[in-house]
Amino acid sequence: MSKGMSTDYKGILAIGDPHLEDRVPGYRSDDYPRVILQKLQWCLDTARHENLMPVLLGDLFNVPRNNPNWLVVEVLDMFAAQDVFGIVGNHDIYENELNEHDTLRIIEEAGRLTLLDDRGMDVEIGGLPVRIGGTDWGKALPRSVEAGERLVLWFTHHDLHLPGFERSAKVRLGEIPGVDLIINGHIHKRMPPVQRGSTTWINPGNIARRERSQITLDHVPAALELTPTKKGWTHAYREIPHRTFAEVFQAKEETVDLLPGGPSSFVAGLAELHARRTTSGTGLASFLDKHLGKFEDDVATEIRRLAKEVTDA
Repeated sequence: MSKGMSTDYKGILAIGDPHLEDRVPGYRSDDYPRVILQKLQWCLDTARHENLMPVLLGDLFNVPRNNPNWLVVEVLDMFAAQDVFGIVGNHDIYENELNEHDTLRIIEEAGRLTLLDDRGMDVEIGGLPVRIGGTDWGKALPRSVEAGERLVLWFTHHDLHLPGFERSAKVRLGEIPGVDLIINGHIHKRMPPVQRGSTTWINPGNIARRERSQITLDHVPAALELTPTKKGWTHAYREIPHRTFAEVFQAKEETVDLLPGGPSSFVAGLAELHARRTTSGTGLASFLDKHLGKFEDDVATEIRRLAKEVTDA
């Protein structure tokens, strides 16, 4: 806790998966890079003003490396006012674990982010002793945690076996002796708490709406406030100021059909698509899937290679 902030927090504010980036994802029609920075700033301001401990649930960045300098500087400045804690998500790393080439390492090495781990950290929250710990993406959860009389809160970023996500699930929900509450990132949908023995699992969903889907339509961007009590803990969602789904996303997929004329019409279609594109290349991918069958295989392959090179740049 390097910034001289209070070590006796009122509670914890869990912030799900910001996915910061400099591009506009999916079919969003707004200035996503600036909007999601504002949402994260709102969370940190709320935590600071109300003496809550801010904990990021992973995926601070959407891509692990080559994030633009302006974005990195904004995050460094944003995290300067208070202690910020978190864990590592799958989008934060290029290889199996965080290393010196990943942008998140810059934030950590600058002293602006404290990463939680399986050693745990003892803090006072609401005058009560609490141990908090974390398990990064791809790492095994602890089988048990020894904390004496302390309440134990654990932060994870995993594919949990939750309703609707069974096919991708890698972690079944069970009791972890010594752990009272597990708060999970990674899954972007808010889910109701699930209790297994003395352990409760909760998935609050993310603060960023990145894809145009039914899940996103129903999702309300919010951070999860946790308050330890002598009998356990209570939780509440803090809704983040946001625009409606209809204001944020295009009403329907922008489609571009080709007129007779072969390659010339294809180029014209690309030009029209460019005028209403999302910078993540979602519209481009749909356009290519629909029309590349009109070209020879080697030409279609080269077009796809170039498209991937441009959208991944």
